[in-house]
Amino acid sequence: MTAEDAWRATSRRLRFLGLLLALLAAPAAAPVAASEPPAPEAVLEAFSRIAFGNEYVAEADPRLQKWVQPIRWRAYEAVPLEPAEREFLERHIARLARLTGREFAPAESWPEANFIVYFVSESQYEAAIERHLAPARRHLLARLAATACLGVQRNHRVTHALEYALAIIPVERARARGLVTSCIAEETTQLLGLPNDSDAVPDTLFNDKSAARDLTPLDELLVRLLYHPHLVTGMRRAEALAVAREVLPGILASSR
Repeated sequence: MTAEDAWRATSRRLRFLGLLLALLAAPAAAPVAASEPPAPEAVLEAFSRIAFGNEYVAEADPRLQKWVQPIRWRAYEAVPLEPAEREFLERHIARLARLTGREFAPAESWPEANFIVYFVSESQYEAAIERHLAPARRHLLARLAATACLGVQRNHRVTHALEYALAIIPVERARARGLVTSCIAEETTQLLGLPNDSDAVPDTLFNDKSAARDLTPLDELLVRLLYHPHLVTGMRRAEALAVAREVLPGILASSR
């Protein structure tokens, strides 16, 4: 080894030693604090906005809706899903069953299915919406066809219990925006009886301006609150919020 080579080797060792000493002297990173659960008033405000009303049609007397019968779900892939997308769908359905306490099971046939996730091509999207749109809402077709994905639901006219639900997801459009799993999570969850989107509610998947791409802790609380047995279909907003205020502390305590 020449004198120059020896000097270079020594210089490298000194630089490494200096870096090591700097790292050892640096303060340890503070531990990441556990996220605090949403405040009760924030949960109630979100529930008031998302469980009642409809972002597309003003409702004079919105009522609480949810499933009381077993849910028989089925997916139809006009555009085949990627394995990770299909795995997310199945995992998310299991998550909804756990949060609601409702019975979710795959439908053995199409006539048996009452909760359908329909993965369509870009060219099929508008026609699929039109086919399932109530006549009184046909004037909304162009607006609905511009969405990234969409959910349609039907409830009993007297009891307001949900009877049928359909999520329509245009796969190419959602993939281009990186929203396939987000669309699955949002639309299927809203079809449980949380139909409204609201930009006034932060930290939720049901806010189009939010960065959320999956259910947030607030969203999980909203599902659990909706499916508390003391909240029944057909309740008006004020009545439901009064009951929600009573049962929410127990839900928050069990989520810690």
